[in-house]
Amino acid sequence: MKICLVNPNYSGQVYFQRKPPHLHAPLGLLNLAGYLKEHKIDVNIIDANVEELSINKIAAKIKIIKPDVVGITCVTQMIKNVYSLCRNIKQYGNIRIILGGPHVTYTAEKTLEECCDIDAVVKGEGELPLLMLLQYWQGDKKITSLKNITLRENNKITTFPNSNHMLSIKELPSPAYEMIPLKKYFSSRLFCPGLKQRKILDVITSRGCLGKCTFCVSPNFWRKLRTRVVQKITTELEKVRKFYTFQHIDFWDDWFTFSRERTFEFCEFLKHYHPKVTWTCFARGEELDETLLKQMKESGCSGIQVGIETTNPELMKQINKRKNLEKTRYNLKIASKLGIKTLGSFIIGLPGESKNAVKEYVKYAVSCNLTYALFIVFTPYPGTKLAEKAGVKINDWHSVTGHKKVIPISEISKDFLVKKRRYAIMKFYFHPLVLWRRLYNLIKNPASLLDYLYLSKELVKRISFKNN
Repeated sequence: MKICLVNPNYSGQVYFQRKPPHLHAPLGLLNLAGYLKEHKIDVNIIDANVEELSINKIAAKIKIIKPDVVGITCVTQMIKNVYSLCRNIKQYGNIRIILGGPHVTYTAEKTLEECCDIDAVVKGEGELPLLMLLQYWQGDKKITSLKNITLRENNKITTFPNSNHMLSIKELPSPAYEMIPLKKYFSSRLFCPGLKQRKILDVITSRGCLGKCTFCVSPNFWRKLRTRVVQKITTELEKVRKFYTFQHIDFWDDWFTFSRERTFEFCEFLKHYHPKVTWTCFARGEELDETLLKQMKESGCSGIQVGIETTNPELMKQINKRKNLEKTRYNLKIASKLGIKTLGSFIIGLPGESKNAVKEYVKYAVSCNLTYALFIVFTPYPGTKLAEKAGVKINDWHSVTGHKKVIPISEISKDFLVKKRRYAIMKFYFHPLVLWRRLYNLIKNPASLLDYLYLSKELVKRISFKNN
């Protein structure tokens, strides 16, 4: 059996612009490909982002590959585009189409009802359910072996039981990096230092998160935190290094620094074997400290991203975000002093949020010496606890961007939230202290002028973003 895995083109929808500000490898598809290849399944990958393929061109390329099955990963914003892609693919013959990803995991039956060209949805972690489905279609497995699948067969939609069994990710094969043009991917200039665009490598060392945030799909989707053996990951990096000389690593774990000992182990490896490689990660601000941050900096850490979300204690309880704001602020200021860039994210429009909350977010962001602040309009995505609690139903998923309000979950109007987001961006980035820090850094490091020019360009796009 031959399968083609597809990452659809996000430009103009997820990025709300033709040229994306960054382009990262489809790690989910690379993991699936590595697993299927190990089980003797013929696999191809099409990343429409890096190849800049339209829906018609993706379908045309699939026609040339002639797979038996097409598997498409789908984020919420892309669902309508993916429906169009499925219709185009079906024009080229009896090709079975499977969708996967967080969105369709929690809207599986509705997805199949809305698009008759989709044959199945793989729910949750995809490796084992996808393999079982392919083997069923090959005639090697009985239908009773299917788990975590919603299937269309003989014009009937059937949902098979969910399984609690999860593969040990310590046993999973390496991502199939060799199947994609690694040199074409790039990170945002905001965190990737240097005059020239550095060669990047996207890496994930764990699945899941210790946090149980109610606005995030990760707790439901991955169910628990599972970590990969550090030694195996370092071996993978050395293997990739033989055919691709990466200069920067973006770690995509939900919470990379959850284990102090494990983070130190990574730092030691990077410091000794890749001393010129820079890297970024996601962290919890209150879990950091000066000793750990110094070790991270010495091993090449150029930036950390921290989810702050809100400064209101009651809202923190609502979203189940246990955060020590004072400790977070202290550690972020240390990171800034050490020369590690910091990005803090805030959610605007959480249920129960006051109209003056954004002013507090900006004030806190400035006090943390954040390099960048990201302000996102709250959206209850499928599979999140807040969406379940609110009973929200969104028909126009195509309009979901994180830059505007699309659901009536609070009394605050849509237009007001969009204005507040613009206000937050303007107030933070043009705050006298923030401007002074940028000027001081520019004097110390003239090469950062390019970063600031890039940042200015991105700010203009976000400030001028239309709510339509």
